[in-house]
Amino acid sequence: MPLELAELFGYDAWANHRVLESFQHPDTPSKALGLFAHILAAQEIWLARLGGGDSSEIEVWPTRTLEDCEEAQHLLERTIEEYLRTVNKASLDQPLEYRTTAGKSFQNTPRQILTHVAFHGQHHRGQIAAYMREAGATPAVTDLIAHYREAQQ
Repeated sequence: MPLELAELFGYDAWANHRVLESFQHPDTPSKALGLFAHILAAQEIWLARLGGGDSSEIEVWPTRTLEDCEEAQHLLERTIEEYLRTVNKASLDQPLEYRTTAGKSFQNTPRQILTHVAFHGQHHRGQIAAYMREAGATPAVTDLIAHYREAQQ
């Protein structure tokens, strides 16, 4: 398992769990939950592509409950861990052809795709934090350094 990707997705899972915990607040805006559902759906789409599967049936902007998101997060963690156990440096750097949700064909390496997936989630978690603040709720702390600090304790 490539250590840097395992570390990156360990952080991603940690940050997603922090967001899910912050959604326990009664003032959680629906647009924050909707954006989190999108983060998870995007991961599902990319993992399907990485596995050679068809991602066309996965909705990019699904409507999910908090419970649906929690369940999807747990499944994604296991799926990502399993995927990372099956890859090596050579396979991570082999171009993979896939189709976007718009049907366009592209090629990227699994390493590029996985890096995108992690950054995509972080981008949207920042937006979720802004939505939470606007609603008067306290957003989750999802900074990478906070993850490292917690791991040291």
